[in-house]
Amino acid sequence: MFLVFGVAAPDDTFARTPREVYDKELTIVGSIIIPYTHERAVAMLQALPLDSIPERTFSLSDYESAFAAQCEGREKIYLTPNPEPLKVQARQGARDFVI
Repeated sequence: MFLVFGVAAPDDTFARTPREVYDKELTIVGSIIIPYTHERAVAMLQALPLDSIPERTFSLSDYESAFAAQCEGREKIYLTPNPEPLKVQARQGARDFVI
């Protein structure tokens, strides 16, 4: 699966042939958002208790368990090639990617 997210000007176009769409089995989905909501969403992040959400770190070799835990939605899940350095960074206040 591959996801591309972006915002384009109303008159922007992109070229794809029907052959490319079915050869690569592409699914193209478009949507429209309510404009001017990003600033409010970012402001709301400050009010969320993100630091109090439990977290767990998984190695890449245990990705299936990581995704299963993410589906439960009870904790932040970190997926990393080497969990030990990530734990050290977390103690030092570093922010990392969350799946």
